[in-house]
Amino acid sequence: MCCRLSPVPSLRTGRAFRRVYQGGRHVASPFFVVYRLPSCETRLGLSVSKKVGNAVVRNRVRRLIKESFRLRPPAPGMYVVVARAGVGLLPPRTAFAQVDASLGALFRRLGAVC
Repeated sequence: MCCRLSPVPSLRTGRAFRRVYQGGRHVASPFFVVYRLPSCETRLGLSVSKKVGNAVVRNRVRRLIKESFRLRPPAPGMYVVVARAGVGLLPPRTAFAQVDASLGALFRRLGAVC
């Protein structure tokens, strides 16, 4: 039997997303826009539109973002990561390294690194 990784706590409702969009700080890079609203718990919301690519590409981008978030959890807060169209064009071999580096830089700019 295989060990299962714990899921990343997520934002689920449109109301929660709106709170982060309207009340939080944001920073941007060519691949992502990250919004952060300080909170006592850490939660992640993802927005990956059809501009990124087809369903296979969008799901791969979601998995890469979640894995980066799980490996390097930022300071407590509510986060929304919006993927931009360029992230879907990353070569699969280097995609995780580039996604992880880009998100790490954005979290540092937000002051959200533990």
